[in-house]
Amino acid sequence: MQISIIKEISSREQRVAASPESVKLLLRLGVDVLIEEGAGVLSGFFDESFQSAGAKIVNRTECLNANVCLCVQMPSKDDVNKMHENTVLVGMLNPYENKNIFNDLIHNKITACCMELIPRI
Repeated sequence: MQISIIKEISSREQRVAASPESVKLLLRLGVDVLIEEGAGVLSGFFDESFQSAGAKIVNRTECLNANVCLCVQMPSKDDVNKMHENTVLVGMLNPYENKNIFNDLIHNKITACCMELIPRI
């Protein structure tokens, strides 16, 4: 199984969906962790730190082909259409403002987990 972390496309978003420390935890589950090249730079995490943690640095297309894709905000409609059927997309996906992209998620049989809708208690 592959879990990927994609680079955020919004110029206003500086966060990344994982840190080198969380990559180590994911690897303990026995999965491959893929990080899009440059995904953590704006958060102060460089590719080398992810590689040292055990992740593989790859391009966006390889990340979008993973079984599970982690993001901070909803990827573009084009990215969603490149994902494979049965992919799991996890992030703050803002379903109320991204209804049009959710139609593509449904059409492509992609499972979406909206982290902002999960109760914090």
